[in-house]
Amino acid sequence: MATVKKILQKYDYDIAFDEDVGTNLIAWNTGLMVFFVTLTLAVNLMLSSISQSWINGLSGSLTIEMKPPVTSLENTASDYQAQRNFREKVKKVTTMLRNQENILEARLLSDNEVRELIEPWIGENSALDTLTLPVLIDVKLISKNTDITDLKLELTKTDPTASIDNHSDTIQDIESVTNTASGFVSLLTAIIIFLATISISGIIRSKLLIHKHEVETLHLIGASNEYIARQFRQHTLNNTIKGAGMGVIFTIITLIIVGTITQTLNTNIFAYLRVMPLQWLLLIISPVVIGSFISHLTAQAAALRELSKLT
Repeated sequence: MATVKKILQKYDYDIAFDEDVGTNLIAWNTGLMVFFVTLTLAVNLMLSSISQSWINGLSGSLTIEMKPPVTSLENTASDYQAQRNFREKVKKVTTMLRNQENILEARLLSDNEVRELIEPWIGENSALDTLTLPVLIDVKLISKNTDITDLKLELTKTDPTASIDNHSDTIQDIESVTNTASGFVSLLTAIIIFLATISISGIIRSKLLIHKHEVETLHLIGASNEYIARQFRQHTLNNTIKGAGMGVIFTIITLIIVGTITQTLNTNIFAYLRVMPLQWLLLIISPVVIGSFISHLTAQAAALRELSKLT
């Protein structure tokens, strides 16, 4: 608590920082850094939330596909019998699945549900109504690590043409895409922080040149480089906190606007773009702390380095 009061208390400067050009450059620079870093952090959290939701939905589940018999254009008796036999086979497979101890639920998808799964790939058109749709059975396992070897054997006995999809390839693809996107966002965050650090260092050097005569006067009366650097460091920290606060405010406004817009879009992916309360707290605190810490150290290092050249 004492440290916080010390940081926030009014600091008496020996250098007239408020009189030089570009007084608020550090605040603007930090504000932009915090804004973009917070956005990239939010994107990372959202990507993690989306991928985890998809993986949880796919893990511990199977999709069994049964291909219906090929029928001729004429509605013959043999076609009717083939369809009847197929329906009986579907019934046997469904019953077999529901009797398995390691299966929690086996649900036969309706034709409308199968069409909804196919539509994104072929689009909405009249040809979809003429297609022979496969039979899909959604299976929920008791555990994600359930061994399905016996289930495959039983399914092969009941219907050798049926296939099982355990979504492992899809899960790997989701993880690969998410990791790649998160890596890119993290790299972007590092670049933003690096550029902000370079910018703050340049601002400190410029301020030292502007206040060169004041710095020389302080040296003449016995002020140490550490004492003078502390002036620049404190000035930078005060402006950093102001800029970081504004950056966070604009970031939250941006996220709220984006969330409001995405709610009006007819797509399921945006249903996962939610930031939890603890994540909101992380989004607000982390960039401010990181931005203040980086600006504090950068100002100290840049000031001491330039002051050493003057002595």
